[in-house]
Amino acid sequence: VEPGENSLKLKFISGDLDLNLGVFRTDGSFKNYRIARWTERKGYPEIGESYLTKLASLFSDGYVDKRSKNKWAWTVKKGNNKSVTIAECLVVKDKWLTIIQDTIDQLLKALEKED
Repeated sequence: VEPGENSLKLKFISGDLDLNLGVFRTDGSFKNYRIARWTERKGYPEIGESYLTKLASLFSDGYVDKRSKNKWAWTVKKGNNKSVTIAECLVVKDKWLTIIQDTIDQLLKALEKED
């Protein structure tokens, strides 16, 4: 967890890998900015998109907001364009941790093949 100006960032950092898995904001909202764009830049867009899709599936009426052409802005939302809350993340934390681990494993395996 890395502190931000008005948030806490949930990250996985290892060597050159600096993966942003979500941002908990002081207003109680949760965002996923950056992961889809970062994995796209690394050549594995499907990994970031899959992470967002799986995470969205944990929430009632959850979806990935892809309105922006810039994947940096893609994030998980709920029906009526509402942000997911920190409290809702805590309810699904065990399933979410599994998704995080699977995503990290996929990415490390993909990057390892490049070496």
